[in-house]
Amino acid sequence: AFFSLFHQAQISNYAGVRHSSMRYYRADKSVTCRNCHRPGHLSKNCPTPKKAPPCCLCAGRDHLQHSCPARFCLNCCLPGHYFRECLERAYWNKHCNRCDMKGHYADACPEIWRQYHLT
Repeated sequence: AFFSLFHQAQISNYAGVRHSSMRYYRADKSVTCRNCHRPGHLSKNCPTPKKAPPCCLCAGRDHLQHSCPARFCLNCCLPGHYFRECLERAYWNKHCNRCDMKGHYADACPEIWRQYHLT
């Protein structure tokens, strides 16, 4: 009997949430398009051509990441080329003479920051 009452209470709770959800728009509600920013329709029904997605590196709308003029290498962090085109040694082969760790050189050693921070 307790399980039945508990189960009915859960069903009634879920039903209330479902009816009050604002997932779908009603005809009497004014909506604004996210593509052209005009009221009266949704972006999926927009007569204006869809906007190109922005480049994830510089937010420009005339190109995407693969042709971005602001692209940079994840190995050496220099602009103009990607990791596969990089002439520097791979970062995981770099050896620091300061802390004896792999992954960076002494000029970018995190130990420098730690020593500065502790003073």
